[in-house]
Amino acid sequence: MIQTSGIKNRGGLFFKVPGFRIFFILTIKTIFMTRNLHLILFLLLLTSFTQAQPFFPDVNHIYRTDVIPRVDITIHPDSLDWIYQNVDSDHEFKAGFKYTAAGLVDVVNEVGFRLRGNTSRQSAKKSFKISFNTFTPGGKFYGIEKMNLNGEHNDPSVIRSLLVWNLFRQMRVVGSRSNHVEVYINNNYYGLYINVEHIDEEFVQSRFANDYGNLYKCTHPADLSYLGTNKQEYKNQGYELKTNEESDDFSDLINLTRVINETNAADFPEFVEPIFNVNGFLRYLAVEIFTGHWDAISINRNNFYLFNNKFTGKFEFLPYDVDNTFGVDFMVGGLATRNIYNWWAENSPLTSKVFANPVYRDRFSFFINQLITEFADPSFYLGEIDAIKTKINASAEADPYRSLDWGWAVDDFHNSYTSTIETFFIHYGLKPYISTRVNSIKAQLVLNPIAPIVENVYHNFPRLNQAIDIQADLTDDEAAPTGELFYQVNQGAWNSVSMTQNANGKFVAQLPALSEPGMVNYYLEASDAGGKHTREPSFGLYSITIGESTLELKITELMAGNSATIVDNYGETDDWIEIRNLGTQPVNLEGLYLSDNLLNPSKFGLPNKVLEPGEYYIIWADDEKYQGPNHANFKLSANGESVGLFDSYETGFASIFTMDYPAQEPNYSSGFDDSDNWLEQAFFTPGGENGNAGVAFITYRINMNEQIRKGSFNPQTDFIDVAGTFNNWSGGARVYDGNNDGIYAFTEFGFAANDIIEFKARINASWGTAEFHDLGGDGNRQYTLVAGHNVVEFWYDDEVLGIDEINSGTLLSVFPNPANSGNVTVSAPFNVESLLIYSLSGAQVYQQQVPQLTRVLITEQLPKGMYLVKVSGNNRALQTKLMVY
Repeated sequence: MIQTSGIKNRGGLFFKVPGFRIFFILTIKTIFMTRNLHLILFLLLLTSFTQAQPFFPDVNHIYRTDVIPRVDITIHPDSLDWIYQNVDSDHEFKAGFKYTAAGLVDVVNEVGFRLRGNTSRQSAKKSFKISFNTFTPGGKFYGIEKMNLNGEHNDPSVIRSLLVWNLFRQMRVVGSRSNHVEVYINNNYYGLYINVEHIDEEFVQSRFANDYGNLYKCTHPADLSYLGTNKQEYKNQGYELKTNEESDDFSDLINLTRVINETNAADFPEFVEPIFNVNGFLRYLAVEIFTGHWDAISINRNNFYLFNNKFTGKFEFLPYDVDNTFGVDFMVGGLATRNIYNWWAENSPLTSKVFANPVYRDRFSFFINQLITEFADPSFYLGEIDAIKTKINASAEADPYRSLDWGWAVDDFHNSYTSTIETFFIHYGLKPYISTRVNSIKAQLVLNPIAPIVENVYHNFPRLNQAIDIQADLTDDEAAPTGELFYQVNQGAWNSVSMTQNANGKFVAQLPALSEPGMVNYYLEASDAGGKHTREPSFGLYSITIGESTLELKITELMAGNSATIVDNYGETDDWIEIRNLGTQPVNLEGLYLSDNLLNPSKFGLPNKVLEPGEYYIIWADDEKYQGPNHANFKLSANGESVGLFDSYETGFASIFTMDYPAQEPNYSSGFDDSDNWLEQAFFTPGGENGNAGVAFITYRINMNEQIRKGSFNPQTDFIDVAGTFNNWSGGARVYDGNNDGIYAFTEFGFAANDIIEFKARINASWGTAEFHDLGGDGNRQYTLVAGHNVVEFWYDDEVLGIDEINSGTLLSVFPNPANSGNVTVSAPFNVESLLIYSLSGAQVYQQQVPQLTRVLITEQLPKGMYLVKVSGNNRALQTKLMVY
């Protein structure tokens, strides 16, 4: 029994104390600031109901099943040999990719190619992973970033996992799309494969309209036991966080396991339903148990994902890796007749806890009966399987790798559908398993009448004077269930309205609009002809609050035409937006949103960053989310548009601040002055107060070409950061080379004129690879900032040269650098009188007297190596390095 608990939900905390129950309220607030009347367009905000219910996208071109597409991989033979000799490696090699289907040919010039899987890596018929964004940052193919090509080497029929994925879809379980494909590598046929959709942030975004929550990959021995509050214990037990890795916050998973394991049976629904989609899991169990999927959560504690859906506050259970099914059995035995009500292994907390509840048990019985009668009845299901087999026959017969692991002949492929193949792990032919399993389920099934199952409750986020729309899915064993919605306004009297079924099968109701800020609480009751009733939520209320946000955040400056000023951590001059906390309390930006489309306020989820009072934060509006958490998934228009800050899902994406900005000149910013007027800035001040001439910011340009040449730095895998006095020597953003010139550049904010900073660059944020050897003292770089944009350029680990200062045009530059022999141009911020070039040993190799020019062309053919270029004139001297290759 949990004596006291605080279980997070959409609207705060739900507490249970012995003898006393506090109903939780799911608070959904919506606010419209009067600052900008343009915001009335927000009235259309998400009046569709796509966010709280799972979406099942169409199969589209890459998962089409009307034909068998062909996948071609072109890769250097040496790379392919290395992959096959190093089967445990996840190193991705560059390859060419071509996808051919129904006369359409798609080509991607550079993809990442490697092996995938676990035990299948040791097989003769390998499984492969194709990555479209490894060598093309942000790259996608028909909306996906990864493609999984599974060899199905343990399945003589090469169809089992496809059938399982189809059943998940029919049972409305969120799962991967799949189809058969033929795979060719270097124009050699590698066999018939099943193309299975990869589960990642793109997957959950397409199903749940958000990817903000934690996505956990759960592998053996992940059984959802409670392991205490130390997240490392969960990492050691097969739980891997696949999103929000930088936050590394396992508290939601820990809370889920605590509820599953430490809540007594009587209280279990009250605690688990607010944080876990129980009905979705029951649907999943129907497929797991019918198909004999032992290598999953209930028996082998393996092969599932958990996604914390921020739009519902509930975890979603997602299956994957479903090849050990329909009689493929390495460890259990008797799966076709195994008791459906005692299916799980001894240590399966979630499955056993669910089956111990009579309501959940009866719902499961309903779902598995639906599966075997509507989708897998042998009278028609076996014919559907025959149709698929007819389509893949030729591809399977020609597969040169299909027989290598277990010695299966072509006849074994055909016979595996109707009879048992003589191996220790296949105990049934495909069709005999299905018939046997259906009969055993019918013999065991206990069908009690169920109350209507209410799922996917959702409401819109109305403004003042806009009607409130509510909908839900009702499923029942009786025909024509009915729904009634009960609601109250501002804690007043309760009213009710009947729900009607629309053309899409949804049960909908509309409540009158509120003309003044207030709160609407509601719950649903569903009934059937048998007199069964269901209340949703089972405990507590749903609530919609139309009110005001208390957050004091503001967009204080932006630049929509940046081409030559500050740069992001990829060295790119992208557009940017400055956000400031004007309040007196710290604000965590996580759970808040930024958008350039006021009709889609949740377009970009802000990162886990705490803004102190008065603090600024820069978001790069570059539509390159892969570059870091402060990179938005949209760009700004230099012609002017709308931008807005919005509160959390729990508040109905309440408007915090919105504005229209006019067209901007290139490389000019706009911001608010002291009188709150939006003006073009005479000088831009990212990370500082607008109009303050003392604001300073700094761009580092770190030349890594020498380390690249030596092989001590790999641009494909390594990054740079800068640690210094301004970040307590803890480092900062991961910096990459966006244009492959060996220069790692980025801009840092939050400085003032005359600030003196000390810093070092580091490779991969490691002090073991930092510049120089001493932390502090003379081993650090030092720089005194001036007002405005400061730029410092240096060669990594170069103690002799230190820093060439670039401030208002004080840079000595050599272009190109590195150079191929001669013909380089040296540019200085003053008239050059003398130009000298030295080898690093100190020998002078070139001299030129210059007639008072700021740009000097060097045509000397220099041998390969490193050089020091020195210029002097006007009583000034500058120097920099030149690499010749």
